[in-house]
Amino acid sequence: MSFNFSGYSSLGYKRETNQDFVYVKQYGDKILLAVVADGKGSEPSKLQPGQIAARQIGDTIARIYDNGANEKYIIDNASIIIKEAVMSVNHVIGAFRTANEEIYSGFSCSLTCVLFTRDEDKNYHISFAHVGNTRLYLIRRSKEGNAIIRQLTTDQTEAQKLLEANEITEEQYYLIPQRNKLLCPLGSFSSPTIDTFDGKVSTDCIFLLTTDGIHYAIRPEVIASLILENPSFDDACKTLSDAAISLQYNDDNASIIVRCNND
Repeated sequence: MSFNFSGYSSLGYKRETNQDFVYVKQYGDKILLAVVADGKGSEPSKLQPGQIAARQIGDTIARIYDNGANEKYIIDNASIIIKEAVMSVNHVIGAFRTANEEIYSGFSCSLTCVLFTRDEDKNYHISFAHVGNTRLYLIRRSKEGNAIIRQLTTDQTEAQKLLEANEITEEQYYLIPQRNKLLCPLGSFSSPTIDTFDGKVSTDCIFLLTTDGIHYAIRPEVIASLILENPSFDDACKTLSDAAISLQYNDDNASIIVRCNND
């Protein structure tokens, strides 16, 4: 099996509607799609923008994959395809706002989506697209056995602008309300800023996608330890959620863990 993965989403502390969503799907044995989405502006028992966004991306990749007929095309053009898939989400969610501004005026979402691919030489590659304050992390152990975690995405928030201008510290970032003020969530702008990245993947690395209900509640070094110390990715995802809730963090949470396997 080329990929080892798991995903989990849960209500936040004393929350009634889960607006976070996870979507993980493997296409053949060489392509894996992972999406975490955090919806805004929805109501209980109504359409959820996060779910709409994740499924839209999954359906887009599935149509292009065409039961394997275009597998090589996706592998060779993953970075372009994933960005266009995210742009299609922006059009779909924006259409709800245009159709009924009264009901869907706050409809939007953050998301991070990743295509993991394996080429003919059995090398792994990663291509991601990102909007908002969901995140992608890389986690591994050092030669000394210590947990190392690196954030690969950059939050698109008012707080991030303050941090980059040295007006706040990294510790203050997690305390101020501006951390939840998104600059250009999907569905709110005709041309949102979509951050992208494309590169090779080492099989000793673990990738973690999270919504802010995880990474605003739990410090990165603790996240890394919880994942590396768990016996399975299923247990690790559930542990992250339980930890956020035990801290009484009242935002919904979602996480996906992926590792590319050696033969």
